[in-house]
Formats: sequence, structure tokens, C-alpha cells
Amino acid sequence: MPINLNPLIQIIERLRGPDGCPWDRAQTTTTMVPALLEELYEVIEAIENQDGPNLQEELGDMLFVLLLTSHISQSEGLIQQDAVVNEICDKMVRRHPHVFGDAELSLSEVRQNWADIKAKEKTRASRLDGIPENLPALQKASRLGQKAAGVGFDWPDYMPVLEQVELELAELKAAIQNQDANEITHEIGDVLLSMASLSRHLKVDPEGALRKANRRFTERFQHMEQSAKSDSRQLSELTPQELEMQWVEAKAYLQRQKDTQS
Repeated sequence: MPINLNPLIQIIERLRGPDGCPWDRAQTTTTMVPALLEELYEVIEAIENQDGPNLQEELGDMLFVLLLTSHISQSEGLIQQDAVVNEICDKMVRRHPHVFGDAELSLSEVRQNWADIKAKEKTRASRLDGIPENLPALQKASRLGQKAAGVGFDWPDYMPVLEQVELELAELKAAIQNQDANEITHEIGDVLLSMASLSRHLKVDPEGALRKANRRFTERFQHMEQSAKSDSRQLSELTPQELEMQWVEAKAYLQRQKDTQS
């Protein structure tokens, strides 16, 4: 059943109208950027947690923010909302000839055909153009690798990438031994870039993998805090050996919880 967006559009028009909400009326495309980013990451978090009720709410919030931004953009003379819809519809039909035309394509051919059609549509000075400048750095590193791979500039499989990671780590160790701050920064960047390439070859989203690692660290650290608190202590009062023991215990406890739930 088609989604009826009219009720939400009418609410936005009321909020932005002469007798509407002062906050909504004061917003500009620039001020909406933080809200767009926040809602996007809340949707991602709900997806990764497989939290259906929360995902439904967050998708609604994101849809509201998108439509509000669209309304504001038109009021600022930047776009025509009808043109936004027409343009994306035309683009999707054009880039799916295997659905809306007579082409028959495999999954790999679909991806390449999309890239070929996009390249014909866009006039760009570099193959690497088109990646948002403000994309998170790790995600951007992965996209740069994907773009370069499109013209054959890539390793054949993950093994030489793994060797490259080891080489970059060796260079980082040398920079640390030399106590060269600029070189250390340079080599850490190279390590992260090569790790993004390794993730891509292993078909792992590096940004998503790091978010999960951040979540694991947070859960374990907070468990350590609770354990110390139950003994009427602060983590700062523990010795390095005690902290290590707390960390190991936290990992084991949370893993047992995970195993019980699965």
C-alpha cells in the first residue's frame, strides 16, 4: 500500500506557517544539518540493535526532518520539491534498466551497470569525485577504495592487503621509535586507510565494525564501573592489575549474558 505523506506534509506546513511554531519557522537549511545527522545515526543504531519499535519511531523522526528540510529548502529558493521527487524517480528508472527495461543483469553486472550509467550522467574531473567531504573518515576511506577499484586500482584479494597492514604497522613502530610526531600521525593514517581496504576486501563495513567495537567497549567499561561501585570503590582507585582483572571479568560476564539470550 502506498505511503500517504500528505498528513505529515500538512503538519510541516502548519508548523512553518504564520501562526506556527517559532522554532520550526526559525530553522534554515544550515541549522537543519545537525538534526539530519542525529536522526540518521539514531536510525542506524535502531537497525543495528534490531529494535523494531524504536526503528519505527526513528524512521518517523527522520522522515519528518527530511520533509522539513525539503520545505525549508524550497522556501529559501534552493529547490522545487516536485522537482526533487521527479528527479529521483527518473534516476531510479534510468539506472534500473533490468527492472524498467529489457536488460537482463546478474548482481555483479547490476553494480557495474549502475556505475557506468552514473559515470555517463556525471561530468567529473576525477574518478574519486562525488564522495561527500564530511563523510566520516573511515567510511570515506572505504568509499575511496571502492572508487579506485572501479578502474582496476586494487589488490586481487585480501591477502596482499593484510600484508600491507603489517607493513604499515611496522612503519608506525619505526616512527614511534624515532619519536617523530608528524610521522606517527602520518603512519597511523596509513594504518587506518589500509584497515579500511582490508575491511572492504573481507566485505565488512569498517564504520559499522568500529561502532560495534565502541559499543562493546562501553558495555564492558560500564560493567567495570558497576563492579567497582559495588565494592564502594572507584576505578581510579584500582591498580593496573585489578583493572585488567575487572576487564577480563566484564568480557566474560557480558559474553555469558549474550550466550544466554541467543
